[in-house]
Amino acid sequence: MAEKGEVFKWLHLRCHEVHGKKMPYDERYTQYIKKTGLLPFVHLVSRSTPHMNPCAITALVDRWRPETHSFHLPCGEMTVTLQDVSMILALPIKGEPVCRSTSSDGWREAMRDLIGNAPTTEKMAAGAPYSWIQRNFKKCPEGAEDEVVEMYARAYLWYVVSRVLFSDGTGSNASFMWLQLFAGWEHNLSWGTAALAYLYRQLDDACCKTGKGASIGGCMLLLSIWSWLRLPVGRPIDMRRNDWNDHRDPLRFPTAAYIWDNTEPFHGESKECYMRYISQLDALTPEKVTWEPYGEPGSIARHILFRLNPKCLEEAHLWRMTCPLICFYAVEYHLPDRVMRQFGLFQETPPPWKDTRIELHELDKIRQKKEKNWPIRHRHYISKFKAIIRRIEDPKTVPVPLQPFDSEPPAFPPVDVEDGTYLDDEDMAKLDYNRRTREGRNPDPTRELRFVREEVSRVLSDAELALQSGTESTLRVFAERTKNWARGLCALLGCRTIEASSPTRPTPTSSYEHNEDEDEGGDEDEVDGDGEDDEGGDEDEDEVRDEDEDEGAGDGEDDEGEEEEELGAKQHDEIGMSQLLDAPAPSQRLKRHKPREPYTPDEWNKHSTSQRLKRHKPAPSQRFPILFSGYPWFKHSTNTTINYSLIRKAKISEQ
Repeated sequence: MAEKGEVFKWLHLRCHEVHGKKMPYDERYTQYIKKTGLLPFVHLVSRSTPHMNPCAITALVDRWRPETHSFHLPCGEMTVTLQDVSMILALPIKGEPVCRSTSSDGWREAMRDLIGNAPTTEKMAAGAPYSWIQRNFKKCPEGAEDEVVEMYARAYLWYVVSRVLFSDGTGSNASFMWLQLFAGWEHNLSWGTAALAYLYRQLDDACCKTGKGASIGGCMLLLSIWSWLRLPVGRPIDMRRNDWNDHRDPLRFPTAAYIWDNTEPFHGESKECYMRYISQLDALTPEKVTWEPYGEPGSIARHILFRLNPKCLEEAHLWRMTCPLICFYAVEYHLPDRVMRQFGLFQETPPPWKDTRIELHELDKIRQKKEKNWPIRHRHYISKFKAIIRRIEDPKTVPVPLQPFDSEPPAFPPVDVEDGTYLDDEDMAKLDYNRRTREGRNPDPTRELRFVREEVSRVLSDAELALQSGTESTLRVFAERTKNWARGLCALLGCRTIEASSPTRPTPTSSYEHNEDEDEGGDEDEVDGDGEDDEGGDEDEDEVRDEDEDEGAGDGEDDEGEEEEELGAKQHDEIGMSQLLDAPAPSQRLKRHKPREPYTPDEWNKHSTSQRLKRHKPAPSQRFPILFSGYPWFKHSTNTTINYSLIRKAKISEQ
C-alpha cells in the first residue's frame, strides 16, 4: 500500500466499557470474585475506564513484529510485559494456565447449569450476545438466595472478562469458553499470562490487516495505558481524577491505571492524526521515552502519590521470566530479555534469539475447527510454564546478577581555551566509557550524539573568541588545540588512535577532467601576479590534446558524443578515487591529468602578491560543482555551482 501511495486505515478498537447502568456492579458478587483473584481488576473497570485513541494505537500497531513480540521503534524495541500486567491490571501471574477444551457439545445445557439461562436462538455459535446478558442479568433480585447470587456473579464476570480482557473480532458476542472458566470458584488461574498471550495474538493479526474493516481486540485498556505511561505519542491530557472508593479493603486499592483515570476524549480528524502519530513515532528518540514509569529497581511505585494495590507488587519476582504464555489455543512467548531497558537493566545488543515457532501463530479455533482438546495439544508448553515457576520460586535458586542500565554521560572533561589542557587519544582510550564501547555495551547513541553536539558548540564559541583577537599567534594556538581536541574526540568515539594527515586540495569529481595549466581560451598564456608568462602550459596542453586525438582516431568514436556524456556526468557529486585512502584501481579508463600540489593553511599564509597564482579558468559556459570552501575569499552561494572567473576577480580585488 505504501508503494501505491495509499494510507493504511486506522484500526477499529474492539474495546468495551462495563461500567454504567447497563451492567452495574453488585456488592454481593465480591465474595465470589475474590476467590478468582480478579477483584482488583473488576473494581478497576467497573467504576470507569479512560477514553481510547484509535489512531495512536494503530500507528503503534504498525510497528509490531510477531517474530519478536515487540514494537520496533527508532529508540529500540519495546513491548508490554508481565510487569505492566501486574502494575496496570493487578492480574495474577502464578497459577494454572488458562487452557481448556473448546468443545461446544451441549453448551446450552452447560450454560443453564452455570447461570440458569441460555439463548434459544438456533444456529448460533456457542455463547451469547452482550445485549442478551445485559437484558437477563442486569440486576440481581433483592433478597435472592446465595445460589441465584452466585449465578449472577458468574454472568457478570463472564460479561466483564469477555468484553475487556478477551474481546474478539466480532465485538458483540461473549464466547462460552470464557464462562466455563467460572464453573468452580477455587480455580487458581494465571489470568495475567492469558491476557498478555491474547493481546500478543491480537497484535500479531492486527499488524497484518489492511482492509477498511480491520479491527483489533484484546485488552486495549492495557495497551493504551502502557503507551501513555512510556511514549509521548498520542498521550491525552489527564484531568482531575475521580474519587476512589476502596471500601477499606486493600484488594480494592487502585492500580497504576489510576494515573490515567480521567482523560480528555479524542478529538481531531482521524486521517491527519494518524499521519501525525506516524511521524512522531519515526522521530522518537530514547530521551523522549519514559523507560521506567513505575520507578527504578528497588524503588518501584515509591513515587506514586496514592496507595497502590498490594497485588501489583506481589509477584514482581516473575516479571522477567522468559516463558510461554498460554490462552486456550494461543501460545505466545514472553521475551523480556529483548526489552531489559524497561526494567532499568542493561540491554544486551543484539539480544539472544528465541524461536517463537511460526507454526504456533497458525493455531486458531477457527482455522483448526477439528482441534478441541487444547490441554493435550499444548501439554509441552504447560509443563514448561509450570517448571519455570517452580524454578524461580525455589529457595535454592541463586538469582543471576544483572547489570543495571548506565545512564551517565561519557566522562569527557570540559576544556578551556585559555589553559589548553587537552587529553590525548591514549588517555581517552583508558576511560571507562571507551572500555564499554569496545565491549559493545553502549547501545544508546543519543548520549554520544548529545555530547558531540555540546563539544562542537563549545569549540565554535572558542573559534569566535580566537577570530576576534585577530592576531596570528592566537589563531595558530587555537588551531593546534583544535587539532588535539579533534584527535581526542575521534579516539573517544572510535576507541583507537587517530593519525592526523595534512589536508589536500580535492580533485574534481566529475568525469570532465581538466588541466591546471589550461587557460580560458585555450591559446592565451595565463599571467601570474607579477606579470610573468606561465611557461610550459601550452606544451603540456598540446601533449594531452595530441594523445587524446590519437586515441580517438583509433576507435573512430565521435568526439561530440564523448563530450556530451562527460558533461552529463558532471551532475553527480561523488568522491573521486584519488580522494580515498587505499582505493582500488578504477575499472574504467580515466583521462590523465597532472597531479595537484598539496595544499595546507601554512602554505597559503606564505603566499604573497608576487607569487604565481595557478588557477584553471574554463570557458564561461563551463561550470563546476562546489568542492572546496577552505579559501578565505570563498563565499557560499545558494547555487550549487560557481564560475571560476568570478572567483579570480574576487581574489584580485582583495589583493
